[in-house]
Amino acid sequence: MSETGARKYPVDPPSAALGFRLSWGAVFAGLVIATALQIVLTVLGAGIGFAAWDPGESARGLGIGAGIWAILSVLVSLFVGGMTTGRLAGILARRDGVLHGILLWALSTIFTVWLLSSGVSALAGGASRMVGGVLGAASGAAAQTAGAVAAGPEGRAERLGERAENMAQRNRAEMDSLADTVMARAGEVAEEAEQAAGTGAWLALLALALSAGAAVAGATKTARQ
Repeated sequence: MSETGARKYPVDPPSAALGFRLSWGAVFAGLVIATALQIVLTVLGAGIGFAAWDPGESARGLGIGAGIWAILSVLVSLFVGGMTTGRLAGILARRDGVLHGILLWALSTIFTVWLLSSGVSALAGGASRMVGGVLGAASGAAAQTAGAVAAGPEGRAERLGERAENMAQRNRAEMDSLADTVMARAGEVAEEAEQAAGTGAWLALLALALSAGAAVAGATKTARQ
């Protein structure tokens, strides 16, 4: 008995009914593309900013422009990385694209935080070593000076001792005045720092939300409804 009609299949291919598919290779490929593109955009923005900035002008405008460029570079790089992830993963459903985009954004955020923390730690370690070297050199010079003074004539040693005492008294007076000024400004500085920290936290949260949306939009661009 022969078949009289052609066999009909659903509109979507059979693999669409297999459920969620996760491609870590596509996610890491998107991460590599997003990171490389962000580096390129950052270097490009730095070149344009320093070329357009006049040293006689205030650096406030340069800082605002750098912040805006940084946010735009993150959004563009994550969107392109999400598109790369979606293309390589062969996403069939929008929910699959959303999860791939979220994974790409999460890995990119963790990687960025790790790089920043490593850089800060390296800078702090270098500054500590530099300060230690300067203090060691100063201590050695002071010891040599004290030895030379002790070996000299008594009159010269007394004059140098009086001069050192006078300098110490002037330094103490200046330090007391500076301490009073700092204490008077401590409340204002603390309040300004608290306001800046609050604003920075909200801006960072907004940037994270926008970057997550860019990654998801790129990953779901080729997905089916």
